[in-house]
Amino acid sequence: MGSVTDRTCREWRERLGPWALGHGDAAERAAVESHLAGCVDCRAEAESLRRVGEALAYADIDRARARPTPSPAVWDRIEAAVRHDRRRRRGLLVAAAAAVAAVALGVFVLLQPPPSRDVSLAARGELTGNAALRSKSWGTEIAMEVTVHDGSLYNVWLERSDGSRVPAGSFRGLNDRSLQVTLASSLDLSETEAIGISTPEGDTVLREEVD
Repeated sequence: MGSVTDRTCREWRERLGPWALGHGDAAERAAVESHLAGCVDCRAEAESLRRVGEALAYADIDRARARPTPSPAVWDRIEAAVRHDRRRRRGLLVAAAAAVAAVALGVFVLLQPPPSRDVSLAARGELTGNAALRSKSWGTEIAMEVTVHDGSLYNVWLERSDGSRVPAGSFRGLNDRSLQVTLASSLDLSETEAIGISTPEGDTVLREEVD
């Protein structure tokens, strides 16, 4: 049986193809890059997919639109890139290359709107507002609109059922002016019990449960 790390990396590698082509919103790309910063294996995977993406840049897009099958030259370049990687990754890279080619040819799959949760935020004497938590393939996106009564820095986090916290970024108040911030956490929305805000010193300003 594989380790938790192996299973987690397999999930992240499924997201590297779109990332290598520059697809995805800022929060999605930031989540992938955060994972790559701490995972040597996934960085190697991302480099291989980047080479595949460069090979696809030579594809004749007009011909691809007219005929939904990539030209032999495109597949030749993909196979050449795959051969340079380690043998144990061959199957995964071929599948990823096919996914990248599908994206390059404009093949899109319509998905149902992802699950979301709305949470009201209120900390007496410090801040008020609300947060919309949306499920993403890489974790949870947090769109916040808050009014802070000073210009202090605040850290945002999501909490698991066991009380452990997963960072989601930070923001600075604007002295009673409303601000909108979009943050990201690798914790899946289905595993999120609460959202919280703390000072840089670790003092909890608020904690609200996610229904």
